[in-house]
Order: sequence, then C-alpha cells, then structure tokens
Amino acid sequence: MQRKPWKFWTLLTFVPLLSTLLMAAWSFSQELPKPGEKIDKSNFKKYAHLFPEEFAPAFEDGFGGLISTIQVNVVASKPIAVPKEWIAYSGKNKGKYGLDAQGNITGGYNREGLPFPDLQRNDKDFAAKLMWNFDGRYQFDENLDHARGGSFEKRRGEDVRWNNAHLIFLYFKSRMAVSPKPDLPNPMGLYKASMVHFINPENVKNTINLTYRYIDPNKPDDTYLYLPSIRRVLRAEAGQRSTPLLGNVAALDDLFGFDGRIPEFTYTIVREQKVLAITENTFMPKSTTWKRKDLPFPVDNYEIRDTYVIDIKPKDPKYPQSKKRIWLEKENGGNIYYIVAWDRAGKLWKVWMQPFKRHAMLEDRFPVLDGAFGVDVQFGMATYYGADVTVNNQKFTYNDFTPASLLKRGR
Repeated sequence: MQRKPWKFWTLLTFVPLLSTLLMAAWSFSQELPKPGEKIDKSNFKKYAHLFPEEFAPAFEDGFGGLISTIQVNVVASKPIAVPKEWIAYSGKNKGKYGLDAQGNITGGYNREGLPFPDLQRNDKDFAAKLMWNFDGRYQFDENLDHARGGSFEKRRGEDVRWNNAHLIFLYFKSRMAVSPKPDLPNPMGLYKASMVHFINPENVKNTINLTYRYIDPNKPDDTYLYLPSIRRVLRAEAGQRSTPLLGNVAALDDLFGFDGRIPEFTYTIVREQKVLAITENTFMPKSTTWKRKDLPFPVDNYEIRDTYVIDIKPKDPKYPQSKKRIWLEKENGGNIYYIVAWDRAGKLWKVWMQPFKRHAMLEDRFPVLDGAFGVDVQFGMATYYGADVTVNNQKFTYNDFTPASLLKRGR
C-alpha cells in the first residue's frame, strides 16, 4: 500500500489539535459574571456575549440618548419549574401530531396541552415544533393588568410621556387553575382572547382593542376596535396585528415577544446562547408618580439563562418585518427575553428586552411576563411597559370578551 506523504499525516494531527485549542480559547473568552457583580459601560465588552449585539447601545449611549446608559446587577440563576399538572396534561399528546410541508400541524390538534411534549433536538422540524410548543405553552388561565403601572414613551429630544391601560387575557383551553377547567365553553370555538382598554391620557381614554384566537390553528384571528369618539365597535383590518399599539413600540404580534400565528411564519435555529435576563422582576414604575426625564428601565436581578436564538420570517412579503430574532428560554420554552426586528428592506428596526416575574401558581412559582422595554431605532423612540398583574383569580367569562361588551365597558 502506498504511504501518504508525511505532511498529510501531520495535517490530520494538527487540524483537530488546532480546533481544540481554538474552542478552548473561545470558551475562555466567554467569561461569566458572578452573583453580585455589576455590568455597565466600563466593563460591558467583557460580557457583551451575554446580550444580543443590537442591545449594546443600551450600555454605550442609551440608544442615542433615549434612555440613560444602563447598569445591570447580576444574581444567582434559579431553576424554572414547569407545573407538574401541565406536564401530565400534555403527556397524552406524545407522538400524536405532526407537521405538513407548509408547517401546519396535522392530526387534529385542539389546543389541549403542548402538541409536541416529547420534542427532541435532533428532530428535522425542531424549530417549527418548538414554536408550536411556545404557542401552546402554559402561561396562566387569566391575567389582569390593573393599570397601576403604565406605558412610558420617549422620543429623542422630548420629555417622557405615558398612558395607562387595562390589559386582560383569558384562555378558554388548557386551563389548569381556575374552574371551569380544562376548558371554558364558548360559542365561538376560541382558544384565547385579549383586550387592551386605555384609560389615560384623556385623548385615548376608553379606546379598546379586542382580539380572538381560535382553537382551529388555520382560522385567522379576529380583531375588534371600540372608538369612543363615535361610540361604535369596528371590525379591524387583519393588518392591525402588525400595527403598533398606542404609545408603544410593540404591535399585537409582538406581545409576549412573539404572538403571531404559527403557520404564517418560518423558523430557523440560529444558535444556542447564554444571556443575562430577569425572571424575578422587582421593578414596577407608576405613571402617576414617575416625574423623571429619563425612561424607566429595570436593572436588578439579571441571571444567566440558556436560550435558543431563533429567526422568524413571515411568509407574506407585505408583512412589515422581514425578520424577527428571539432569544427563547430553553428550560421552560416560554420566556422570550430579547427580540430584534428588521424592516422589509432588511434594515434594523426594533429592539426589545422583556423581564419576567415569578407568580405563585399551581405547585410552584412560575414566571409571567412583567414588562417590556422596546426601541424603534429608525423612528427614534423608546417605550417601557411596566406591568402590575394578577393571575388566575378574576373569574372572567366569555361574556366579558364579546364585541357587545366593549360598548358597555367603553361607556
């Protein structure tokens, strides 16, 4: 047998060795902060790998002066428990559903538990199934924001403005805590409903937005809008879901980081990344007492979390965002900590950060979205929404979420 030249064997030995050394150097460079450490402009570059690169201006210049340059305080990471009832409830779906070529779920999924509770990383449709699980995750049965916080808005060169709104969410399927459970009967075949009722300032008072999402995953959402100026409820355009809410950077599809209809997008895992994020938020600014010139921003309780970085692209070429990138918690598959969006031309458009707060729920404390900081880098505007929520004890019914109910609520 002909012997290979010595250079060939040297190369075979050298390349793996070099790869090992490079990986070791990379691992060494990914230094992690210790609990009690503070990260600000002076040492941010050392820990830049724990944030999206588009979030760096928060430390460097406050996104061009929209906020004060930030300092975050690091704490020890805590496990995120997924309720045992939810795991057991979802277990019946193992191996039951699949995806077709268009990303639609097959097998008659009726929104009862996670559709893919046994999802494995080596699944060829992992990204799409992960997002179906995200869409079907357990958050709560009911959620009421009492509007003692507020949504703060700052445009470059202007003072902070604010508005208040009641945000109300109700799930009709997969209920774990509030009777009737697991289903709340309704004549519309609804999976969930959400309502945004503005109460301040005066020029938007009693404007109300109501959205329906159906059990049938192929049925488009319905959106209704009550306008106090004409005292009428209007059926909103489908594009309303991508139109920013009053006084906010986020649109309906941006709520919770991503609330678009799963079949209308494609999904790609970009990488896995450790980030610094909040699962136990203690910051709740009140619009009635916030007198400062700078925008509110939570700085405490940042812990290291493992995430999937996922690119979300719309199938509709007319959708305003050409791409959205999310940082999704790996441990419970439900927390989106950071979001970055690009416009149709592929230019950076919006950047968000979302803190969570653990609420006593079922057998443990479970994280629920507790605010959102967002920047429209093109328009020169930033917002912070400070939540003040109660979960699972409002006893809402379907009649509280009908178009007719908007008339009563608005008047």
